[in-house]
Amino acid sequence: MDDGGYYDFLEVKLVQSNLRFRWHVGNEPEILSIGQNLSDSAWHKVRISMFGGRVSLQVDAATSSKTSNGEDKQLGNYTTNSYLYIGGLPLWYTSKMATLALPSVVFEPRFSGEIKNLIYAVDEFAQPTNQNMMAYKDVRLTQADHCLHENPCQHNGLCVSLDHGAECDCSATRFTGARCQQELQDEVVRFWGSSYLSVDIAKAGPKSAPLLAELDTISFYFKTDASNGLLYFSAYEGNYMALSLLNGELKLDLRIGTGRLKTGVSKARFNDNEWHSVRILRKSEKLQDSSVFVCKVTLEVDAVHRERWTSPGVYSLLASSYVFLGGVSTKFVEINKIFQYPEISKNSNFIGCFKNAVLQADGIRLFLIKLAKEESALVSAHGKFEYRCADHSNNNIQRDVILGQVYEDTTSGAVTFTRPQAFLSVPGFGDERVSQLSLRIRTLEPDGLILYSAGQGGHFFGIELYDSHLWLHYNLGTGHVKLRMSGNRVDDGQWHYLSLTRKGGEGSYSLDNENHQFNIPGQPKLLKEILHFTIRIHFS
Repeated sequence: MDDGGYYDFLEVKLVQSNLRFRWHVGNEPEILSIGQNLSDSAWHKVRISMFGGRVSLQVDAATSSKTSNGEDKQLGNYTTNSYLYIGGLPLWYTSKMATLALPSVVFEPRFSGEIKNLIYAVDEFAQPTNQNMMAYKDVRLTQADHCLHENPCQHNGLCVSLDHGAECDCSATRFTGARCQQELQDEVVRFWGSSYLSVDIAKAGPKSAPLLAELDTISFYFKTDASNGLLYFSAYEGNYMALSLLNGELKLDLRIGTGRLKTGVSKARFNDNEWHSVRILRKSEKLQDSSVFVCKVTLEVDAVHRERWTSPGVYSLLASSYVFLGGVSTKFVEINKIFQYPEISKNSNFIGCFKNAVLQADGIRLFLIKLAKEESALVSAHGKFEYRCADHSNNNIQRDVILGQVYEDTTSGAVTFTRPQAFLSVPGFGDERVSQLSLRIRTLEPDGLILYSAGQGGHFFGIELYDSHLWLHYNLGTGHVKLRMSGNRVDDGQWHYLSLTRKGGEGSYSLDNENHQFNIPGQPKLLKEILHFTIRIHFS
């Protein structure tokens, strides 16, 4: 196989009963040899891996590897590379040797023997699979391939034909068992706005070095009713990738080298408290006949929305020093000031659930939630979180309200407003001249109505969230009065406790244990009506 007759090629052959792998990717041709007496009529397993500059050749239990020098670590281009030929080249290549990167391969002796289980991925988006013949001459298909007539592997498991029968490789699926028949348990975590997962990159790659990869992928499921929040962030020096929710839409902000992309999936909202799948793939690729590298980016959501972009750069490998799921740390906020990443702070941490989060960088595969739950030194969980995603649906909330337990039974949890049009009505104040109210609130929204109680003749009493602060409004017959209650922002995803008491023309309130007094001018009238709550907020 070569890059279409330019420079790069791969060649595997038997030489005096040992296996020799020769390749040319950007620099001088290089060779790895391994094995002895491989012409013994027994089956031998061969595995070749090329991740960045690291090349490994394995035959049975023996392995040989080396690191290539130079910046170019990619084999040609998927759009121009030749087919993969097994056992020899077609005879017509003898008259078209100029189209080969290694013309002498035409004169190599042809392979005589059997080959099975040829497995590789046909492009950067596909999983490795058994390959079928496209064309052939003077070869025959034997009946020894146990995967040929009946594939026993379920759920897209990879069938591998061995001497004793077929075996299933389930590693690329969410299933296990001899036939990939048993579904794995979902790895789930719930965040509450102050929590996140972080990856210690130094323990995933070389010590004190970033995680380097030619191709990396992050995939996960998420579920939330919050409009805004940071889902994923990775960075290295001035380069970064940030995926977040903004007004319910997915936004991707990415900078690599000299290129920057700001895009996402618009005209669709993903804060509907349903599970959504996300997969982001980045691949570093060198342009043909050029020293310029590009990063090809693919964003796939729910297997329906797929967006692709290409970003120019001055690099050959992708790097990550910081990786966060669901939010960022206070330390990173300080680092952010140095590298000028997007405006990201702990205020934008995610509220909701993740499941099955996997970060893959070439040959390294990290199951982030699983590692955090096992308290691995590689992945750490911070803040308030739980490894489950309890159902906080409207049906449960309505059932609690009907039973009258939502304010009395602390086990019923918080009331969550999951839609912009959501509201909750409860009985009003029992005493016409005395009003007492207490509640806890938590939100990431800067604006919205907290509660409202209307009386007769235009009288009202209400609390709103405006420009990230709480405001008290009332008109009890003496005119509209507006009072700011909070000194600090309350749209920080943290719980805030508010209590309020009115006795005739005097009132007091406490917000997060800070006490304040206020007066109602004139002769206030009575107020005894239903209270209405409405905002995308959590009450407890």
